[in-house]
Amino acid sequence: MAKKSNRLSRKRWREQRRRVWLRDDCKCARCGKELLLSQAHIDHIKPISEGGRNYMGNLRTLCIQCHSTRAEKSHYRLWLKCVKQGLITGDEELWT
Repeated sequence: MAKKSNRLSRKRWREQRRRVWLRDDCKCARCGKELLLSQAHIDHIKPISEGGRNYMGNLRTLCIQCHSTRAEKSHYRLWLKCVKQGLITGDEELWT
């Protein structure tokens, strides 16, 4: 029997992403910055790797700066990319 994936199809993820962004008033849930949908990062509060799901209560809209400073090991590459692009200094306080 094949293992069931927790991933949504690309089409369903685009729809879910838009619903989360609209629910959050098109703003970062942490800093309040207004975002275009193309700028929005949709964050899993409880990561899928830890049993989190793709339901609305586990998703929030974040800007790239706030998303990159999440204190999750899986966000290290995003954090590094933001430092290299000058979006953050690398000295920001990490949060969960």
